[in-house]
Amino acid sequence: MSRDKRHISEDEKRKSFLMMVLIGILAAILVVIVIIMIPKGKKKTNYQDLSSKVSDNKNLISNNTSTEEKVKRDESKVDVIVDEETVSPEGAIIKIIDKNENKYQWTALYSLEEKVDGKWKEMILKNPENMTLPDVPVENNSGNFSQSLIWSNKYGTLDSGEYRIVKESIDGTKFYGEFKID
Repeated sequence: MSRDKRHISEDEKRKSFLMMVLIGILAAILVVIVIIMIPKGKKKTNYQDLSSKVSDNKNLISNNTSTEEKVKRDESKVDVIVDEETVSPEGAIIKIIDKNENKYQWTALYSLEEKVDGKWKEMILKNPENMTLPDVPVENNSGNFSQSLIWSNKYGTLDSGEYRIVKESIDGTKFYGEFKID
């Protein structure tokens, strides 16, 4: 009998050891799953990443636009008007008026240019981490829409000078609205 007890004891030791190994493996798998499932911190998005994503969306939408629609559009029938009463060093409201039968489609993105020595120069983003990807596209079914711009988040507060807003339609056509800061 003592021999059976010793033999059972060794079997129990093996079973205990195997259970410990199994529990260790399961614990390791659980740790890996938890690490994968933990949401990552808010990722900063830079302007180039946004431009790339918007460009991809433009290509998708542009490819769905028939050649006939593109031919019917006339750039001279689109105005980007900066509401002078709302212009400040921090932002402004713009209005886009599109008199085309087949309206341009727009994103919420824009950029600013400054007139330096008589030439337009693209402004450098001062706070690219404040950029967020807007809803793309912005529908323009009526031919008119307004957009409130707060450029101090992107470019900082503007000094006195001549500036223009650059709005690009989804098909890549650029439109400009000029304004002054006194």
